[in-house]
Amino acid sequence: MLTGCMIVKNGGEELALALRSLAPFVDETVVYDTGSTDGSQDVAVSLGARLVQGTWNDHFAEARNLAARQATHDLLLVADADERVEGDPAGVREKLAQSPGAAAALCRVMTLQNGQIIGGMNQFRVYDRRRVEYFGRVHNELISLDGSRLPVLSFADADLRILHAGYSGGRTEAKNPRNLRMLEMAWSEGDRREQVKFHLARSLLIDGQKERALPLFKECIKEKGYFGEMSAVLLVERIAARALEAAAFTDALAKEELLEELGTALFDVERIQTMFPENPELLRHLVTIYAALGIAEAATRAALLLRDAPRTWGGLAAVEFVG
Repeated sequence: MLTGCMIVKNGGEELALALRSLAPFVDETVVYDTGSTDGSQDVAVSLGARLVQGTWNDHFAEARNLAARQATHDLLLVADADERVEGDPAGVREKLAQSPGAAAALCRVMTLQNGQIIGGMNQFRVYDRRRVEYFGRVHNELISLDGSRLPVLSFADADLRILHAGYSGGRTEAKNPRNLRMLEMAWSEGDRREQVKFHLARSLLIDGQKERALPLFKECIKEKGYFGEMSAVLLVERIAARALEAAAFTDALAKEELLEELGTALFDVERIQTMFPENPELLRHLVTIYAALGIAEAATRAALLLRDAPRTWGGLAAVEFVG
């Protein structure tokens, strides 16, 4: 038996879509509301969810763990109000039944932007609350309750995948003050996980604090991994945006100065791209930069690589344990 768990605050129109997509996979759904004022509570109840009026202390792991305690069943499937669950409900149940020793299960969480999938990463979204719980004020992850390493399983996309739209349509900027406040709190509490470092850097950049953000991004890139790749994309994207500015300049002197700046940055861009050679976003930005600098042959080479690159990025890691 499986319980769906969702923490919600002002889920809006997407909440109904999320609950309907989750329902076929679970035997019950618990909605832990942290203070909605838009009628999300009524939406949850109308769609058969069990509503729990909860509390919010600027701590996602705390809220998720409190929601988990309200579940009837020990196996939980976690989704958010801005997500849609896809796959084969029967296949999920069959795989869980075949792996009774697994403490958690990984699935692909795909990032949507303006209706298009632009990337994805592996996340634990099914877990046994008797063996693991959430950790981390923001961008939390599962840890074992007794500190031991516990076996996990992975779902194929055909069985279970989640589409996440929480940062499309300008929502990144709207959520940033809250996120930055919580990330600063986590950092001051000593949370130095790679995802905290990346998201802190991104929030600082959105807030205009470039000097604080750049060293954190560079640390992430050195560590490679998913968040290193994300950092690389964000930094190169900024340079590509400057390249587009240069193409629109009519002032010859200002354009020349900007092209000089791009030429200086090109070495770093090329070095970063070799660290993540199949990333389509990096290749697309590289084409833009080469074109702005008038390096036609290099732009063509990059365009050919882009043509053959994967359409999305952020693959499933080979994870065998949680702990």
